[in-house]
Amino acid sequence: MRYHEEYTPLYYIHSGVPQGSILGPFLHSLYTADLPVHGQTLTATYADDTAILASHHEPAVASDLLQHHLSQTEQWMKRWCI
Repeated sequence: MRYHEEYTPLYYIHSGVPQGSILGPFLHSLYTADLPVHGQTLTATYADDTAILASHHEPAVASDLLQHHLSQTEQWMKRWCI
């Protein structure tokens, strides 16, 4: 496959669920059921989108809360090879 002047090899996907399948949303919910939660942040998911929200009167504290939750989520993703 070529993009501009760069070439990349094609790789076949050996697992997954076909897009638009009836089981897709159910399997995604099942797969992400143990997504990390944090007491001072809100995790909102819809389909395959995820948002992590934090609110605090001190922006630096809100940023720290988000970073802590993102670090937990990163570890979860590495464990499940996402």
